[in-house]
Amino acid sequence: GTPNCGDCPPVDVVDLGNYGIGATEVSIAAYADFLTVDFAVDALPDTCSWKLGFVPDSWASQSNGNVDWPVSRVDWCDAWAYCEWNGERMCGQVGGDPAQLADHDNPQTNEWFRACSNDGLSLYPYGNAYDGMACNGVDFGANSLVEVGSLATCEGGYPGIFDMSGNVWEWTSACESEAVADEDQNCRRRGGSFYSSMDTVRCATASVRARNFRDASMGIRCCE
Repeated sequence: GTPNCGDCPPVDVVDLGNYGIGATEVSIAAYADFLTVDFAVDALPDTCSWKLGFVPDSWASQSNGNVDWPVSRVDWCDAWAYCEWNGERMCGQVGGDPAQLADHDNPQTNEWFRACSNDGLSLYPYGNAYDGMACNGVDFGANSLVEVGSLATCEGGYPGIFDMSGNVWEWTSACESEAVADEDQNCRRRGGSFYSSMDTVRCATASVRARNFRDASMGIRCCE
């Protein structure tokens, strides 16, 4: 079951056969619904035992702005909690287990990469040739977030999936297990953001940040 779900929102998921992935990044409006529920902190994995709550940084300005923008300034544990509440999970290994850090570009095993790259066939979600005006990266010129799913040119690697390149980075389940504090362990983020350049917004880009990392470019997409 889903802990403390309350009235869970509808799930907009694209079915890829043996798993599903969110059609868009999680919006501010959707995350605001999550914050109305007293999600049980003790439902978190042990690696999030340091967490006390789930309110993103700069939440007042986010929630009073365009709530169709993707939520940002969230850490790995915020993403885990939201996906769990929504009846989903963080994108990981095909089959549902956490992904491996070294497996970021394997379309047979990595859910996020398979979805972005059309089963490994494309460098970018829309094809092999970089188009700076297709998705909200630095060359798009917005210099800010855009509404989730609002760019028809940023659809793919499968039909119905949007913004796998640019807008906000998306946390995935792959994390290191080195003997450092849980909140300092590096976890995989995918897709680049609104200030990422051509090389960074490729489907295969390998980037990590600490589990407790939050900034204006970090967001959420869930799988199931």
